[in-house]
Amino acid sequence: DDSLRQRFDEVRAQVINAPRDRQSLREEIVAMRDKLRAAHAVKPDLFDVKHSHGGMVDVEFAVQYLVLAHAREHAALLGNVGNIALLIKAEEEGLLPSGVGKAAADAYRQLRHRQHQARLNEDATQVPADELKPEREAIERLPIGDIRSEGYSFLVELAWHAWRAGLHCVEVPITFVERRRGASKMSWAVIVESALMPWRLRAGGRHAG
Repeated sequence: DDSLRQRFDEVRAQVINAPRDRQSLREEIVAMRDKLRAAHAVKPDLFDVKHSHGGMVDVEFAVQYLVLAHAREHAALLGNVGNIALLIKAEEEGLLPSGVGKAAADAYRQLRHRQHQARLNEDATQVPADELKPEREAIERLPIGDIRSEGYSFLVELAWHAWRAGLHCVEVPITFVERRRGASKMSWAVIVESALMPWRLRAGGRHAG
């Protein structure tokens, strides 16, 4: 029924677009991910395609965060199109550094294929830890659990994490058009955060090194 489907999509959009504190949302999602991982312990010499660090669950929680945190400003994330398509859309929307979303999407597709193959053959979904390393590393480059920015410096922090992960960053020029309707999103809190972010990243990077 088209009317029922339309009503469902409207309710779904309202739930997804509900105002949220991104820091609290991030902490809740990371806590849920860690709780699920603890419930599916994996031996150190094995890699579980779904539950290990860098596995499918990490992608699913990362996509959940991206949608709930940003779909309100990025309507492209509202579609019920699956994790692979949403990762690519998040990159296209500038929410992930260039290449990170596509690489994670390709990795997720490969891990999902391995999972389906194992289930059809009644095999284990755990492989030696050195297998599927490129896929694991691509997913680990999704820095959702480490991001702390709330405003426009979100993109700066993502680019910094991408650079530290060894990815190549490029600058794509865009043209800003003056807002004609509505209120500006550039609050003093956003301005202060943007001004302090490079220094915070520099201090954190020196400490991490």
